[in-house]
Order: sequence, then structure tokens, then C-alpha cells
Amino acid sequence: MKKFVIIAAGITFLLICTSFVSSSRNSIENDYFNQNVLYSCNHKGIIISDSLYEFTLSNPNDLTDICEKDSRYFFSCGTWSNEDLIYCCEYDSGILYIIDPETCEMQSIGGGGSGILGLAYDPYYEFLYGSTSGNELLKINPSTGNQEYIGSFGSGIQYMVGMTFDSDGNLYGWDLGNDKLWMIDIETGEATEVGGLGINLNYGFDGDFCKEDDILYIPTLSSGPDPPYVLYECDKETGDCSYIGQFESDINVNALVIPWESNTENNPPYVPHNPRPMNGTTGIISGPWFSWEGGDPDGDEVCYDVYFGISNPPPMVANNISGTIWDQYYDFEPNTTIYWKIVAWDPHGSTEGPIWVFKIPPNYPPYPAKNPDPPDGAEQVPVNAVLNWTGWDPNGWDELTYDVYFGLYEPPTQQTNNQTHNYYDPYGSGDLQMFETYYWKIVTWDREGEKGIGPIWTFSTGDNCCPPDPIIVGPNSGRVNVVYNYTFYIETEDRVCFEVDWGDGSPREIYCPPYNLSYVIANHSWDKMGEFTIRVRTSDIYGGYSDWEILRVTIPRIRITNYLLFNFILERYPLLGVFLRLI
Repeated sequence: MKKFVIIAAGITFLLICTSFVSSSRNSIENDYFNQNVLYSCNHKGIIISDSLYEFTLSNPNDLTDICEKDSRYFFSCGTWSNEDLIYCCEYDSGILYIIDPETCEMQSIGGGGSGILGLAYDPYYEFLYGSTSGNELLKINPSTGNQEYIGSFGSGIQYMVGMTFDSDGNLYGWDLGNDKLWMIDIETGEATEVGGLGINLNYGFDGDFCKEDDILYIPTLSSGPDPPYVLYECDKETGDCSYIGQFESDINVNALVIPWESNTENNPPYVPHNPRPMNGTTGIISGPWFSWEGGDPDGDEVCYDVYFGISNPPPMVANNISGTIWDQYYDFEPNTTIYWKIVAWDPHGSTEGPIWVFKIPPNYPPYPAKNPDPPDGAEQVPVNAVLNWTGWDPNGWDELTYDVYFGLYEPPTQQTNNQTHNYYDPYGSGDLQMFETYYWKIVTWDREGEKGIGPIWTFSTGDNCCPPDPIIVGPNSGRVNVVYNYTFYIETEDRVCFEVDWGDGSPREIYCPPYNLSYVIANHSWDKMGEFTIRVRTSDIYGGYSDWEILRVTIPRIRITNYLLFNFILERYPLLGVFLRLI
């Protein structure tokens, strides 16, 4: 029944669009929303009194009783919202309520603190703004009612008794004391005069914009004994107001809200583009994945269907992919031409991309294995070392296997064949021989039977006690809460890590540079004065540790350098000098 339920489905979007087409509407190019926004108010208004009454804006004397409001609560203001509910504030307490305009069912949200005169709902950011008798702008959380002070309207305002947003997202207010219209900055609260209303606001009321044509409607009391309530329409550019008519004489008007419906004109998803492999590529060298760029100009969530195959057009092979990568292994013969395309979907529709084409290259043999560990020519390698290497292939997606050759003589003999992992433990749970030279190589195979023969590498075992002690470079004094950089390095070709104790009780930190670096740069600050000892040690991949290297850092107290001011204070307060000498 309630229209504030948002269903992200295509049929809902279609129904909404249909209702907009059938109603009077205005399409506004809106920088505030950064999109085309369709508004429809049907030129109907609702006044809040002892009941909720609906009326046509051009004829306020013809009221339709919607439902009876709880008479225990007096609301000084009201505003429409995206949820098709009315937000109201209690006059004195500022406690926030919502009212269902179809049933008059009320719910207390809470908050409060300052009494609210005018209340306005920001339909884009979905926050409320309230004006107080102290001429202040408050931001109000619609979920909790909590009030946040923004700023003062300025000295020229007496009582900002009403506020509302126009369709461009600008906040307007009207002042009871000066009978003027103002534009309000929601970041600072500062109000800028638009112009005089030309009417006497002898009582405070919330009005509202009909966002379809951006005309402001303000109710107020007419003059004379037992005056009726009357309605004016006002120009937001000048403030000039024109009389429309009076409400029924026995009706009290506490606030006016103008219901509106809005929906952003949906833009379809972007056309999928920038494919990988690139369109028209022949003899590609790529991995077993496909990627593209997509997205949606409205920020909608987008999913993708993948069409892929050797026929043109290709069949759909995957759907509802949430990202822009399709990680799928394909097994086509070399020199085969492949066609593929992407269709992007948002909750409202789809965008079809072009058909891309690429050609599967012939199979190339694997490259020789690289990055041996232990490094080629390494010395003093521990007897429990495990061999590691990196395998690579120009076709990218090939599955590689390895033959391991290892031994004490050159050329080494084959130890394994067709193993899938890129490491080898020469003696399992046993150890290598001490002070010996070993030879090893790797032969890499792909699934087509092509191979890459690696070079013969060597290493020598020895007694690897521990890595060298680190060197610390950095300042040995500083100030509280200032960040300082320190460099830790050693002279070695082995991979090491640096363990750092900053000496202030903070947890130890471990820095492990890449294989080709033997130094790191770390930073730290101390939050109190004193002398601190930085301790650093290194560890290697074989479990060895160096001795701790230290650097003492002094963080001095902050000294008073303005001696003239200091002497003046001591002369004025001599007991202060006695107290300082006791510290």
C-alpha cells in the first residue's frame, strides 16, 4: 500500500515511468542530483490540522478529510519525504515523528532538544533540516531525530518560521519578523536575502514547493477578527507572493506539505569496452581470463553476460557475473579464431557490447626456469635447504610440469619427472652433506609436450651461523609526536628480515624487503619525552639471527624559548619561580 518501498526490479521501474508519462511532469536538468530528475506533485497539497486534509493548490477552500490525527500532539511543522511519509516535529520539544498520510498512523522517532519552527527534507542526501527560535540551522537525522548544529542564519533574521527545498536542491526559508524570503546555505546556515514577500506573516507556518513547477506555497492567517487561514503562491526568484484563496473557516492550519514523486531517469549501463585480449589480436599471449571495462552512469550495480565461442555470433556461456573479469580456462586448438562479446545489465535494462575477435596463437615452448633458490653460486647454504624456482611460459595459460636434475657431479642426474610444484627437497627428512658443491637444473614441460631446458646451477653447503648485524641510520634526537625515518641495512645477498623494537613499549615490527634489496626504511614517533633505545636484528630464511644493534634516541622536553615573556610572568608571579625550582 505504501509507496515508500523501493523495489529494484525492471517491472517496477517500468510502472513508475508509465505513471510519470501519464501525469503532468517537468524534466529538470539538475546539477544537484547530477542527473535528469522527474517530479510530479499533481498540484495537490496536504495540511496538518486536527486531521490531515488534501486539497488542490488552486482551491484551498475545497478540503478532503483523509484521516484524523492524534490530537494529543501539536506539530509546528511538517515535510514530505522520499518514503512518502510526513516528518513532523513537536512544537516545544523538537521530538521527531512520522505520519502515514493514508492512515494518520504516527510513530515517534525521538531526538529533540531544541524546539523546531520550520522543517525541510533534503530528497537527495535524505537528511532533515530544522530552524529554531534562536535563528539557528540544525541538521536532523531522520532515523534517530538527533539534532546537529550547523550555524546561525545571521543577524538580519528574526524568526525563520518555515523552510523547504526546491527541485534544484536549494534550501529556502521565510522570516516572520521581516516578511522576507531567504536562501540558506546548508553547510554554514548563512541566509541570503531573496526579497520581500509582500504579505504579513502574522503567524509561523511551514510551506512547501510544488517541485513540478518550483512554485512556493505559504499558508498564513489573514487579518481581522477571527481571521481564516489563507494560501499564497510565491516566486522563488523575487519573493513576490500572490493570493490564491482561503481555507475553510473552521480549519486550523499548522503546516502544509506538498506530496511529490521523483525518479531519476535511468541511463543504461556503459557499453562494455577496452577488452583483454584486445579486439583483432592475432597470436595473443594471454592468461586464462578475459577482462573488459564497464560500469553505469547512474552508479547502479551492474552484472554481465558473456558470449564466447568459435561461431559468429557467439553463444552465451556465462551470465550474472558481478565483476569485469571472466576467469575461465578454454581449450581450443592453436590458430583458432574466437568471437566474444559482453552484455551489461543494471536493474532497469541492458547494453550490448560489440563482438570482439582474437586468434589463439600457436603453442610456444616454455621458457627456461628462473629465480633459483639457493641462488646460483651461493655458498654456506644450510644442509636442510629446499630448492625453489620460477616456471614461466609464453602462452600464459599453459599448465607446466617439471623434471628435477640434482647431484654432486656435473651434469646432475634426473631425480623427478612431471612434478607440478616448483620446489624440491633433495633428501626429504635428511640433510645434504656439509662442505660439498651441488649441481642442479630444471626442465619445464607444457601440456603440448614442448619443453624449456634450464641452465645448470650450483651451490655449496657450509656452516651458516647467522646473518650479519644490521646498520641503523637515522636521527638520535627529536621531538614528541614527530615522525622520523630510519634506514636499516646489511651487506648480504641473502634474503633477510629486520625485527625492530622502538623501545617505547609498542609491539615489535618486522620488515622483509624483496629479494633484490637488503635494506628497509621505517618511520616512528614517540608520544612522550625520554631516552629510548631502538634495537634491530636480522633473520635469514634459514632460521639464523644476528645480534641486536642499538641506537639511543633522546626526545627532550619542550623548552620555553620566549625568555622575555617568561621573565615577565616570573616577575608578575614570583611564587611560580619557587615552584619551578622544586620540579
